Amino acid sequence: TYKFNGTDSVPTAVGSGSTSFGTVINNVAWSPDGRYVLVGNSSGNLKVYRFTGSGTSGGFADNFTGYITFGSAVNVVVWSPDGRYVAAGNTSNNIKSYRFTGCVGSGGLVEAGTGTSSPSANSITALVWSPDGNYVVVGNAGNEIKVYQFTGSGTSGGFHAVGSGTTSFG
Repeated sequence: TYKFNGTDSVPTAVGSGSTSFGTVINNVAWSPDGRYVLVGNSSGNLKVYRFTGSGTSGGFADNFTGYITFGSAVNVVVWSPDGRYVAAGNTSNNIKSYRFTGCVGSGGLVEAGTGTSSPSANSITALVWSPDGNYVVVGNAGNEIKVYQFTGSGTSGGFHAVGSGTTSFG
């Protein structure tokens, strides 16, 4: 973990730590308020850590989620703009959202929604929330993008497809 002071070209180390995941960490994301870090790994697990900025564990404390098992490897993780939800995309072409409760332990993330990017692709490679938190855009290994409206609940798990297309970058 590093701290940038805005004047030096080299950041100041505030520590390093192990997440005890046991496998490759594929993606990490800060919460909007900077208090938490969401981690996704190659075994399909998600965790949230509270960031303290100091200490022997490199500033990471309180594993909020235990191991949330998502299935296949998690490629991308993101927080909603308001910090109430997280979303993750995996190599099985699925996205899931979880409500962040802030509780320590296995109740820290509660499943809120699921969706599939496209049956023709095999891996979510990009995922971003709209600034207002109402939509999620997903990109996959099949050169496709899909837009979902996010409601956080409902019979389709909170994700409602509203558009899709194939990208062409030449």
